[in-house]
Amino acid sequence: MANQSQVHPSDITELIRIACQHGFSEIAIQSPESQIQIRLAPTPQSSGVPPAAESPVANQPAADCVPLLSPMTGIYYAAPGPNAPPFVHPGDLVREGDPIGLIEAMKVFSEVLADHSGRVRRVVAENGQLVQQGDMLIELSALEAGEV
Repeated sequence: MANQSQVHPSDITELIRIACQHGFSEIAIQSPESQIQIRLAPTPQSSGVPPAAESPVANQPAADCVPLLSPMTGIYYAAPGPNAPPFVHPGDLVREGDPIGLIEAMKVFSEVLADHSGRVRRVVAENGQLVQQGDMLIELSALEAGEV
């Protein structure tokens, strides 16, 4: 049987973590069997200055960047209903297992649960947006000591 290489969502999560940790806006991996290219949108905090040129105090390591990824392809909904408040806002504390949105696929709504705990840095996906499996929905910052 031939060796078949498949991309696993955890591989994509790891690539995004590496990109965030090192301040990359884009990362690509190629092999004879597959190619993965990830482009990250700039965060509101970014100044457009490369990380090496920023002051050490302002340039906090992005090692605390934890992406929450879409588990499936479908339409992302940030709230449980049209007039309901969003599941999460920037600054909110999210614990592993907390609902962070809904994905509609084939007329079925599936609750998306956080697979990590952290503080919401930004909500990447827009309400009503088509997302693919592995797309970043929410970016978390690691929890500080005592925020458990």
